[in-house]
Amino acid sequence: VLIEGRPAGFVRTGEDLVVTPAHALRQNRQFRTTVIYTGTPAPYQGADPGGTKGFFPTVDGFFVAPQPQAAHSVFPANDYPSDKATMTFHLTVPTGMTAVANGVLTSTERHDGNVTWNWQEREPIATELVTMAVGHYTISRHAGPHGVALRDVVPTADANLAGLRTTLGQTASHVPWLEMRLGPDPFG
Repeated sequence: VLIEGRPAGFVRTGEDLVVTPAHALRQNRQFRTTVIYTGTPAPYQGADPGGTKGFFPTVDGFFVAPQPQAAHSVFPANDYPSDKATMTFHLTVPTGMTAVANGVLTSTERHDGNVTWNWQEREPIATELVTMAVGHYTISRHAGPHGVALRDVVPTADANLAGLRTTLGQTASHVPWLEMRLGPDPFG
């Protein structure tokens, strides 16, 4: 665990990771915490009703859908909706696989038969809104209303299904409908 690039103390207590910085942090100042870890995520039941959440294995990979309160079962996270953060994802997969996450794709790096997909979510989001998927996917990008960037990620085997294309084609019309009811889209 690093805070502003310096080693920090940490201990795991149940489902919590408690981090202690080497030096006091200044009040009301932003800081960067980096947690490097290895894990084997599994579907999470949690204490609240609603069935499995968090990590979902698929035939060729996985996807992450942690709402509500299951992000911490997949990656180290302060799993409270009010505690938002920007996030960077580095997902390394075998060549031929696709890895997607929140935000924008900033780069891909090829090395030793693998590809690292680098995604960055620049707007602070709650951990329960994090989405990741790894598998054989086709990504299509298109513009929504007033410049909102839309991205469809679908299993490559289903990418040309007429019904799916029709359904995904309706996404752009959903944005203004939602904005009329909820306010302007806060993301790009």
